[in-house]
Amino acid sequence: MKITIIGFTGSGKSTLSSKLEEKYSIPVLHLDEVRYNPDWTYKPLKEAEEIIGDFLLKEDFIIEGNAYSLALNRFDLSDLIYVLNINRFTCFNNVLKRIRENKDKQIYKHKLTFSFTLWMLFGSHQRKYKKIMKDIINKYQNKVIVINSLKQYKKL
Repeated sequence: MKITIIGFTGSGKSTLSSKLEEKYSIPVLHLDEVRYNPDWTYKPLKEAEEIIGDFLLKEDFIIEGNAYSLALNRFDLSDLIYVLNINRFTCFNNVLKRIRENKDKQIYKHKLTFSFTLWMLFGSHQRKYKKIMKDIINKYQNKVIVINSLKQYKKL
């Protein structure tokens, strides 16, 4: 089975991928880990593309993350696409919870800034991502599962 999971920051992509990995014993690729260094600077694009390209050759996979400019063929190759269209305030609350739970891990120490909060709640990426998600839902409607609420998410 080949699965792709997309959604806003804090929507539960990593959590869902971990649950599916455990349930189906399928390897997971986290696009944030491929695309970014621990300090959130970009890794070289060629390096990220090679890692993703090799991963897409697997018989089964789970790819979670947005990075819409990378590996667009992952949607064509996927048997199932989860679109986590969760409210931005719920997502922000999830990020706050993640930061509290992981406060000693380096990757989360710098994330809660005023600019990050503004970006998360009111950034223009919200509209851009919604349009991309809508396009993916329309193009791949036969293999898309859209999750619009925390209640739906918890039923998975």
